[in-house]
Amino acid sequence: LNLFYGQGRPQSLARAGVAGGILNNTGINFETDGITGYPTLDATAHNTWGLASGINLLGSQFAHQLILEMAMVMATGPQQLRNAEGDQYAVGMRYQKPLNHFLIFRTDHMLGFREGADDLHGSRFELRWKF
Repeated sequence: LNLFYGQGRPQSLARAGVAGGILNNTGINFETDGITGYPTLDATAHNTWGLASGINLLGSQFAHQLILEMAMVMATGPQQLRNAEGDQYAVGMRYQKPLNHFLIFRTDHMLGFREGADDLHGSRFELRWKF
């Protein structure tokens, strides 16, 4: 369970503002890859509060991983002082499996519901090379 509260326009001191928002590591429904435009809930925390809660299932000897998560962003204050049009909710899933010592197969899927904006959905598949 990860909780957050953002008042005003909080920003990270250690990361660039374009690196995915300060909630990037809060949960998989806030995590973008910065390349493909994979959809996320509002990760800026500008005048919002919320949470990400999920379960992480690891296979025997770490042969695979399954993450199931739900997340929400609740808007506070006037709309012109935040990025989120209204409240946002999402469910997400990640599956990872090492193929060998260098390659990992990863797939993410998410479905998001946003008040005052279009709903979100996305899937991505990737091979990650670890060196």
